[in-house]
Amino acid sequence: MNPFLTKLSNIFTSVKFFIPFAGCCIVFVCAGHSTGANFIKTHSNRTIYRVNAQQEIPGLRVMTYNIRYAGAADTGAIKWDHRKKFITSIIRYHHPDILGLQEVTARQINYFDSTLKDFSYAGVGRDDGKEGGEFSPVFFNKKRYEKMADSTFWLSPTPQQPGKGWDAALPRICTWVKLKDRESKMIFFIFNTHFDHIGKVAREESARLLLRQIYRIAGKSPVILTGDFNSEEKDTPIRILTGLSELSVYAFSDAMYSSRLPHHGSVPTFCGFDIREGIAGGRIDYIFISAGISVRNHATLTDFEGSHFPSDHFPVISELQLQQ
Repeated sequence: MNPFLTKLSNIFTSVKFFIPFAGCCIVFVCAGHSTGANFIKTHSNRTIYRVNAQQEIPGLRVMTYNIRYAGAADTGAIKWDHRKKFITSIIRYHHPDILGLQEVTARQINYFDSTLKDFSYAGVGRDDGKEGGEFSPVFFNKKRYEKMADSTFWLSPTPQQPGKGWDAALPRICTWVKLKDRESKMIFFIFNTHFDHIGKVAREESARLLLRQIYRIAGKSPVILTGDFNSEEKDTPIRILTGLSELSVYAFSDAMYSSRLPHHGSVPTFCGFDIREGIAGGRIDYIFISAGISVRNHATLTDFEGSHFPSDHFPVISELQLQQ
């Protein structure tokens, strides 16, 4: 290298340049001779990480959202027909790449499948493995990802058969998808679930089963786990999943605490419908990550319309980065 350029490079090592361009901010990071990620640019709320001179890996936006089932007895502001457009607007505005939903009926699945044009989904109803009962579907951006495999198992001692487990009030499931990024060719798994709201034993055993199943299915591949776990951080199911209460061959990190930027928004995620009554409960909706994934940011979204939230849960969103 030219001696003058070498000296100039040394002077500006680790200095950042911010250049506004066409409505976005381009950030140049001069990192000397570092072989790590040495170039970052943000555009349209998405971060692009350049690992080397040849490849750029976009950040991966993941959302988990219990949208509340379309109940036949629901009236007024909580009726599905009054909520669906605003829920769709939230999803479109925050443009996740991966969307794990809970409490989704066949009617709601069909609505999202026809409305979210850039997405495909995987999932089945929990009652019969077809369209009966609630789904815990995984929607993914079909332009960016190729589906390599998918399936659903039940949270019970017989995970391949529809049915309830332990002291659960209802059948509970987990849907998973194996995805391949069409550009980077990186492969990862997304698991999405909904733990029982009544059975304490069922929630704990579901956490143990989930770790075993994920290890069996995904092995050492990067894994993202989303869902409504009907458990707060201090509760045993979350401590099992994060390896704090039991030794296991597999454990996850909580994306909220792994985030490089501080968490944004409400910590509680079970909100109830009427904003005039305040937030109803605690934090029970999570995004978990395995090894091989880093977290840029994490937020709970508290959008509302009129005097009501569009669901009795807040959506949670996080921007992740698959590591080479």
